[in-house]
Parts: sequence; C-alpha cells; structure tokens
Amino acid sequence: MYDSGKYLTNADPENMKYVKVLGDIMSYKIQCSKQVGDTDIVVSVGNRKSKTNPMSVVSKHTVTVCCAVPERIALNTRHPAAKPGLPACPSFVHSVFYGYPSVLLLTAYGRCINENDGEERIFDSLTSVKAKYDVDNEELLTVKPEQHDEPHKLIATANPTGKSGTAKISTIEDRKLFTSLTFNLVGIATAEPSSIVLWNSPDVLAKVHVRGGTGHFWLESNEVSQYVNAQIQHIQDDDSEH
Repeated sequence: MYDSGKYLTNADPENMKYVKVLGDIMSYKIQCSKQVGDTDIVVSVGNRKSKTNPMSVVSKHTVTVCCAVPERIALNTRHPAAKPGLPACPSFVHSVFYGYPSVLLLTAYGRCINENDGEERIFDSLTSVKAKYDVDNEELLTVKPEQHDEPHKLIATANPTGKSGTAKISTIEDRKLFTSLTFNLVGIATAEPSSIVLWNSPDVLAKVHVRGGTGHFWLESNEVSQYVNAQIQHIQDDDSEH
C-alpha cells in the first residue's frame, strides 16, 4: 500500500432506527436499539485515489443484523472431550464429580421477525443480559458468574463442596425467562477388587463390583474381548454396579 492514509473502511446500516455502529477502521461494534427488527449493514473496505494510487478500489459486503427479544434460555454444562469410540452419557443426565468445579453455559434463543420460516436462532451476543443463579441446596454447591470473551453465552462456575447428592440450579434472566438444571454430584467410580487372577478356563467366573460414579458404565470391548468374556450385569439403586 503506497499511501496508507487513503485506506478506508465504512459500516453503514440501511436502517438507523434498529442499530448503532461504533468503532474505527479496524473493528466495529454493532449495538441494537430498543426497536425490534432486521437491517442490513454494508461494510466497505478499500482506498481512495491519491497521487501514488490513481486507481480507487472499494470492496463491499452486506451483513444482516437481527435485533430480537429472547424467547427462551437454556443452561448446560461444558463437558470434557470423551475418549474416541466411547458412548456419551445420556443428554438428560448431568452427573459431575463432586471434587472439581464445573462450567455452566447459559444461551438464549429467539426469532427474527423478517425471516419467512420463523426458525429459532441462538443469539450471537448476550453482553447486555444479566442472569441470576439460585441453588436449592448450597450445602452441595455454589454458583459464581465468570468474566469471559465468548459473547454468545454467559459462563458461570458450579463449585461443589465435596459431598454427593442432587442439586438443582435455577437461572432467571433479566426479562424473567427461566431455566433450570439438575446436577447429580458423585464420587469417582472404584472397582473392588481392583485386580483379579483367574484360572484360564471358560468355566471360571469372577465378579468385580464398581461403586460410585455416575451409574453409566461400559466396557471397552476391543481391549476386553481378546482375553475374557466380560459383561455388565446389574446396576443397583445405590449407584453401585456389578
């Protein structure tokens, strides 16, 4: 670029009553007004004519901004990556270890009024949303909102006290939208005995009792089947498995 002083960027909304554009030539912040609706923003990038650059070139791109009101909110946990090939725990169960904090993710959903299909969409920014968290049993865990750089969600930390049990976390957004999530706080699963020695015969049987944990267990068949025929037989109500 021979003459950087002639470089230009612009972000021009077609309807000023819906949005306000803030920022400079490197980045822009789009802020919705109190009006609900959609508008296009034309982003222009290029350069002006100068003595060193007589050919002016400007590239334009259109971005549609939907200013909507959230219709519902959802609260979920951020799960660690599972080992490849293993099934995931049921989505309706939120079992977590009571010795470590868990990350809570609050997202919001709504509809753009100018879209024909009326499809529900997740909000890309919740920076103006305030949420209040309530726990029905603070002897088991507490919740603390966190600062973060992911504008499309609100993040909080659930801090267990080290006890097992069930705790319900409720969230009320500032528009009185409500959601909740029930945590099943459990200890680490243990096997009793941790090792066994078997006579190498198909008629020999042994049992290993798995206690604690979430109650959702499986066998890694590729590693087990080449040596023994192992099966999960029964899950008891006291969170132990045989």
